[in-house]
Amino acid sequence: MPKVKAGDQAVNFTFDTVDSAGQDFFKATEGKKSLLFLLRYYGCTGCQFEVLKILKDAPRFKEAGAEVFVVLQSEAETIKAELAGREIPFTLIVDPRQKIYATYAVGSRDPSVERTEAHKAKIAEARALGLKHGK
Repeated sequence: MPKVKAGDQAVNFTFDTVDSAGQDFFKATEGKKSLLFLLRYYGCTGCQFEVLKILKDAPRFKEAGAEVFVVLQSEAETIKAELAGREIPFTLIVDPRQKIYATYAVGSRDPSVERTEAHKAKIAEARALGLKHGK
């Protein structure tokens, strides 16, 4: 699949959340503008930081009429434990078998490639907020 750009038609897929299974992406979006974030697992410090940024920007997305979907490869139980008691104003999709990542041709990072300076700065900022690598 070619790289998806802003404004492109999404590819439909079936997804699970921490509370439900087998939802259809197109039915969930109901034809509305939607943002689809494909992060990695919640324990990743950088991914936790990205979730915090999306939480911060959620009112702006809502004001623009956009539905937000965040895909994490974590198990539902992990997400429930990590985010217990937090209000999440968007749909958190769990994809531990990485089917959605495959649909969008999102591969894993090559561990032999050094992280960029921008990524290192993001991780430093996340750690300064008290975020730590986890499950």
